[in-house]
Order: sequence, then C-alpha cells, then structure tokens
Amino acid sequence: MHVAHSATGSISQILENHVCHQSQQVCDNCNAPLETKIHFGNTHKIYATDVTDGDVTLSKTVKIQGSAHATTLHLKGLVYHGDYHFTC
Repeated sequence: MHVAHSATGSISQILENHVCHQSQQVCDNCNAPLETKIHFGNTHKIYATDVTDGDVTLSKTVKIQGSAHATTLHLKGLVYHGDYHFTC
C-alpha cells in the first residue's frame, strides 16, 4: 500500500481508513456521503507499506478483518532506502 504524502497517523489508522472510507458518492435518499468498505475473503500473511513521504508513525501490530475472523499482523522488519541503496 502506498501512503499519500498528506497522510498522518499510525500505519494501523491509515490502513483502517484505507479499507473503510467515505466515497465521492452520496445517498439518493438523504444526500449523506456513502461509505466504501473493503472486505478480504482471506487475509494475507504479509503486508507491505510505503511510508517515504508521510508524517506516519509505525504500528507494532495491525489488525485486518477477514470474512471469518480478524488477523493480527506483527511488525517483523523495516527496509530503509535512499541514495540508490537499501538497508534492512
């Protein structure tokens, strides 16, 4: 997941906003903004996030809701990059 330059907060908060957010569409009956929610049939065991351009804090754990149950992912590694090299 690419994190926008304007993003702030923790990785966990940004992921939560990514999977559940207000859409550009409005309800035909009440004109309230509609909400979009991403559901995962199966949650992944690894998740990569690019935070090069944001004021973002790292989360030690992230919870992803699947169709049957939630999966908690634990931070296992970081990759720093710059000047054409990577450091793990």
